[in-house]
Amino acid sequence: MDNVSAEISKNQANINYTTDSTALKTSISKQGISLEARKDSVSTGIDINNQLTIRTSDNQQQNQITIDKENIQISSQNKANNSESTLKYSKDKSLNWEFYQKTADDSIRTNWIKKGGSIFNKSTTFELINITMLDSTNLKGWGFGVTDYTNLHNLRIKNINKTSLIWGNISYGYLENYSMFFFSNNQQFSILNDTYRIKLFVFSQAILFSGRLTYNLGITTNNSLISKLKGVMISLSYEPTLMMGFSTVSVDMYKNNEVEPYYSDGDANGFANINPLSWRLDFDFIDLSSFMYRQLPKAGLKLSLKVYPHFGNNKFIFTMFSIGWSNYVRPANKYLRNPL
Repeated sequence: MDNVSAEISKNQANINYTTDSTALKTSISKQGISLEARKDSVSTGIDINNQLTIRTSDNQQQNQITIDKENIQISSQNKANNSESTLKYSKDKSLNWEFYQKTADDSIRTNWIKKGGSIFNKSTTFELINITMLDSTNLKGWGFGVTDYTNLHNLRIKNINKTSLIWGNISYGYLENYSMFFFSNNQQFSILNDTYRIKLFVFSQAILFSGRLTYNLGITTNNSLISKLKGVMISLSYEPTLMMGFSTVSVDMYKNNEVEPYYSDGDANGFANINPLSWRLDFDFIDLSSFMYRQLPKAGLKLSLKVYPHFGNNKFIFTMFSIGWSNYVRPANKYLRNPL
């Protein structure tokens, strides 16, 4: 059966046309124009206001294109294989692409957010960086980094149905990070009848170890679900760190076509910093569900590519590619494994 309806007011006009399998909706207001068409499970929409948005969706996938004065963004979400991707191109010619593939153990994370208990999280990320100058210096650099993060969260709240709750939560973990970077540069110039070539090489690496032991004291309103609790939380964290590094710089000058350097110089140094007495005190008004989501990233595989053509007046191309994953397990200890 066909059905046509219209609603017109001072600030907005809505026109709808529907049949058993098709729907057309139009909305016009001071904010912009919105058009949407649906046939069975497939829908397409266009929004025109400060930006242009084109949307398509069906039972398996949702796609969206957004265009404004600064950016063009394309995003896609596939429900069948639990994946998401985003591609963003900005006015400053920067490019940002991200892909995320959710894995089955993400259900452990979402169940912990709802019920609490204890949970182990391990996250690892690899990064590859390239910097290329676009001026006469011809400077090029490469970098590599790996970060490994392991954490245990133990959230156990007794008598959750009381009018008000005072509870404590202990979490601990550690972080390891290794980074390495090197620059190389070749310059050539002539003096009288001789040609000189200068080769510059800079190398640095650093290792960071960081531990964390946190006690959270919460004062919240009652609710039958942990994820619905709201109130105040005071956090005291002990975070010792150890950082070690090494760097070297070498300069070689070659004259004409000689194989051996005409002049050489260099320098090398290392360092080690330890901070065994690092404490941090935080005071927050919290929605416990939002807090728990912030503490634990989604389980799965994540790929990203970032390209920046320049920073301010510095003309160079900065490229960074990263691959990372995060997974969750319930502790083997029976007491810790049981939810509240």
